[in-house]
Amino acid sequence: MADKDLTVPGSGPTTPVQQRWVDLGAGVY
Repeated sequence: MADKDLTVPGSGPTTPVQQRWVDLGAGVY
């Protein structure tokens, strides 16, 4: 559900740490 928000930069987290999490989350989720 949140993967969409995380996949879109700007709408979600803008921190480098979170960006990496998005990459990992996108693969996990």
